[in-house]
Amino acid sequence: MSDASVMPSDEHHYRRAFSDVTIWAACAFAAFLGFSRLSYGLLLPAIRATFPTSYGAIGLVGSANLGGYLLGTLLLPFIAARVPSRLWLNTGALLAMNAGMVAAALSANLLQLALWRGIIGVASAWVAILTLALTLGEVAPAQRGQAAGIIWAGGALGLIISGMIAPVVIGAPSPLGWRVVWLGMGLVGCVAAVGLHRTLRRGTIPPPPRATGALRLGVLALGRPAGMLLLPLAYLLFGVGHIIYFTYFIALIVQAGVPGTGVGVVWALIGVAGCVGGLLWGRALDRWPTGYTLALALGLGALGAATVALGTIVGAALGAAMMGAAFIGTPALFTGMLRRTVAPNLYTDSLSLLTAAVALGQAVAPVVGGVLIDKVGLQTGTALAALPLALGGVLAAGFGWWRARAAMRA
Repeated sequence: MSDASVMPSDEHHYRRAFSDVTIWAACAFAAFLGFSRLSYGLLLPAIRATFPTSYGAIGLVGSANLGGYLLGTLLLPFIAARVPSRLWLNTGALLAMNAGMVAAALSANLLQLALWRGIIGVASAWVAILTLALTLGEVAPAQRGQAAGIIWAGGALGLIISGMIAPVVIGAPSPLGWRVVWLGMGLVGCVAAVGLHRTLRRGTIPPPPRATGALRLGVLALGRPAGMLLLPLAYLLFGVGHIIYFTYFIALIVQAGVPGTGVGVVWALIGVAGCVGGLLWGRALDRWPTGYTLALALGLGALGAATVALGTIVGAALGAAMMGAAFIGTPALFTGMLRRTVAPNLYTDSLSLLTAAVALGQAVAPVVGGVLIDKVGLQTGTALAALPLALGGVLAAGFGWWRARAAMRA
């Protein structure tokens, strides 16, 4: 490891925000977010062509993945308390997630696909929480917002890669296209798992000891004082809004007649905006660690989703860029804000609970969106994703106001 990648801190060496550990963590998030999560929305037209069904049923498959994610966040505190090495737990979850991608690619029917997507969801929850906790613990505290932005930007990199593949899959006459893509994504994700494990194993920062009764204390940390509740509630609404948008947006523009090449360009545009947004929002958090920064990101996402209502390709592309910049930065802001708010030995358990809030929103979103779309149409239903994002922005601003008042009283 080069001297440029670490910063001295008493007996140990913290790493800088941009270092080998954050690069590999970003690769893991490309597999988690760009591949295992959001590629479903990108490949949805091809999957629906293989398994013809309603948007409501397709939404149930999406909810199986996100319901598994919710289950994983709830199980993790109990599993982590019984597994001595969180590093090996994270690596095992990464490998299981990517093995699930390979298995899902071989699904013979929609029920099998839903089962594998649920298993992927459980494993991906552990990946999201543990990768962030282990990696940010290696980074200098003053640069953890930027590091979180880099890690989440890896998910956007996964979108760019998916966008480059999309034209081939959407335009292919063979129904095997989406299966081949998921097989490849699963194998690439296994490489990221090994790389991250080897890098974290060389770390010099000992993990904080888990507090006695950490789960109970984590619940209290997010619920006392009452103003803290605004953070998980805002995150829940973010989960509802961005999942409705990303589940059905590609189906919308394909229905509008956009060719496969255009779909790939729009998806890659979301990824590029996400990479830039992740880095910028991370720096913003280090400089302005308030709920108002969160509110700005959520407001940008709401505006991006609302542009779908314009009914134009240009408006949809512009909105996609705004959504891309917002949706990658927003989780980085939430996780970075939590890191600054709770004690280090409560962070993993508090992050599990905060992630459970967004997972709950994500789990109900595909079904709610599918039912809405079957009733009001694809365009209006997708545009309605703006409402929970806007409300989440209001709650985030309330959290910022509460923290400012608490600071003045201190």
